[in-house]
Parts: sequence; C-alpha cells; structure tokens
Amino acid sequence: MRGRTLPECGTDGPAGAVYRARGNKPFWSLEIAGGTTTFKTPGGIPISAPTPRAETITGGRRFVATAGDQGLTATILDRPCVDDMSGMPYPDTVIVLAGGTEYRGCGGDPEELLQGVEWVVKDVNGTGPSTPRA
Repeated sequence: MRGRTLPECGTDGPAGAVYRARGNKPFWSLEIAGGTTTFKTPGGIPISAPTPRAETITGGRRFVATAGDQGLTATILDRPCVDDMSGMPYPDTVIVLAGGTEYRGCGGDPEELLQGVEWVVKDVNGTGPSTPRA
C-alpha cells in the first residue's frame, strides 16, 4: 500500500497462477495452483491441502497447511537458487517441511530471471552482431 509492504499484505501471486518448486536427493516436487498445494515424492503418497494465505516473512513468504493429520510448510525465499543436478537457475530458494522431513530445492519460473532488464547482444562467436540489411 502506497509503496509499503504491510504485515497483513499477501504475495500469493496473480489469480490462476501456478507456482512450481522441485528438489533432488531425494527428488520432490511442490505445486501451488487452483487453491491447492500438492507435495510429491517418487513412491510416496502425495500430500494435498487447501492453500492457505501466504504469511510474509523476512526475505520471502511461507505457506503453512494441514492435510489430514500431516503438516505441510512451504517457505519460499526471494533468493536465487541453482539446481544442483541440472545447473538451471531459479528465482527462489524453497524449503518444504512435510511428514517431519525437510526438503530443500528451487522454485519459480526461470524465465523471470531474464525479465525486467534490456538485453543487448554485443558479441556472437567473436564476430559481433550483424548489421540489419535494408
């Protein structure tokens, strides 16, 4: 509000948006979409819960949900993350607490890292950019 973030303000993202996160060792995935938060591991039973309103925390946001008798907490930090298997950069560092186990990985859309700044080609294979022909 008026350029200030207030404690009661949420950063859930635009309506209809899908947020995805993933990690390795062990593999896991998190999806926040359509009012549902779903956490999966290979061979494990998916944990799904209604998505609660995001809690604003220092440097990010946190979702604390309950699925039956299981708690599911997703902490999304506005801190760049690099997938330790593929080397792919992501805009967020994600920590999930599910079934008493902590999972760490990356989230968000990697394309967001390329937005907001004008990119100018200065060199291509050591030859510089070509001049457009009339």
